[in-house]
Amino acid sequence: MSVTEEEDAWLWIQIKAEAKRDVEAEPALTSYLYSTILSHLSLDRSLSFHLYSSTLLSTLLYDLFLNAFSSDSDLRSTVITNLCGVAAMGFFFFWSKSYEF
Repeated sequence: MSVTEEEDAWLWIQIKAEAKRDVEAEPALTSYLYSTILSHLSLDRSLSFHLYSSTLLSTLLYDLFLNAFSSDSDLRSTVITNLCGVAAMGFFFFWSKSYEF
């Protein structure tokens, strides 16, 4: 399934909006949510940061993940489709948890 740029943009806006609400509701999460979501310009960058910081602390891994998300449209489509499914259930809070995928 291919995801359009509009769907990608919509999803990223929703994730950032929820993160902003969470910052207002729970100030203790501010630093974490800014570093993992709000400071990033795209879903690709946020996912890359989240994955590299959740596994090995290496900028090489970050670059590897960013390259994979940026260049593999099937991978991006799969991630966006899955996140849209999660959004439909109303569970974006998982983003601020350190779950392993």
